Amino acid sequence: MIRLLPFILLLLTLLLAARWFVRTPPARLARVVREGLRVALLAAMVAAGIYLSLRGLEEAGLPLIAYAISAFRQGWWPWGTGLPGGSGGRKSDVRTRMLRMELEHASGRMDGEILAGRFAGRWLSELSDAELRVLQEECALAGDQSSRLLEAWIARERPGFDASGASGSSRTAGGADDSEGEGRMTPRRAREILGVGADATEDEIRAAHRRLMKKVHPDVGGSEWLARQINEARDVLLGAARHGRQRGRR
Repeated sequence: MIRLLPFILLLLTLLLAARWFVRTPPARLARVVREGLRVALLAAMVAAGIYLSLRGLEEAGLPLIAYAISAFRQGWWPWGTGLPGGSGGRKSDVRTRMLRMELEHASGRMDGEILAGRFAGRWLSELSDAELRVLQEECALAGDQSSRLLEAWIARERPGFDASGASGSSRTAGGADDSEGEGRMTPRRAREILGVGADATEDEIRAAHRRLMKKVHPDVGGSEWLARQINEARDVLLGAARHGRQRGRR
């Protein structure tokens, strides 16, 4: 019996893995697989670096280890731009009371983490249509731009969604005043939206803006509200950069 225990544990592990695979939404499954492949590749680079170092080739092994660690921290994807510091791992982050939306610069893929309500902690890609209708109701009651952000995601990632089951409150929430509950665009929020650092140059800000607009512009099936947010973020950061340059001249 003791000899069979490892096989029983292996079988249970495979059954649990198969159950998770069947029940996991395709969008989340793809994200997990992609992240697993990325970690495995970077781990292999670290292992190769250690092996080379132990064989007396530190000049090749140590830089390889440092490169892998840097790539991991910067979110490098081998199917993105191919090098740390490129746009392959960059993401834009837009937040409301209910949602935190991420837009991957390289792929243009959008997904959102639910921050409050009965689905808190889950991702939009995991929700069924029925659950999305419930979330629409909750976003409508939030009194901010959560409804607009959710509509932008639905239009982009789930165009076949039928919102007929939602109440009138959620369907009319999208017509609310854009300024309602959101406050002004701060430099910090603008950097999160464009996915740039505090030391970004004007050229880097414009490049991030152009890259994002290619993904979310209404002409390519994007969202007018998101496009306005990205434009406003660009204007705020460029204005701050110009102001800092003028102060430096004095």
